Amino acid sequence: MCKNSFISFPNFGLSFFRRQANCTAHVLAREAQIYAGHQIFEHIPTCIQDIVLYERIQVYFSLLTPNLYILM
Repeated sequence: MCKNSFISFPNFGLSFFRRQANCTAHVLAREAQIYAGHQIFEHIPTCIQDIVLYERIQVYFSLLTPNLYILM
């Protein structure tokens, strides 16, 4: 229904992402609310370290065994 409303806008696109794929962005955005201004991180912020590590493991194992899924 909403998708049909945007057909008249040629430069508009809709995409669906699973919540798991958006987890890192969601956690980082929530944590960013405590900072007053711009923040540049030299290293992976501690709030998303576990998520990033988990995603790296997922990618690594998906390359080795495409049909294996690791549930979090």
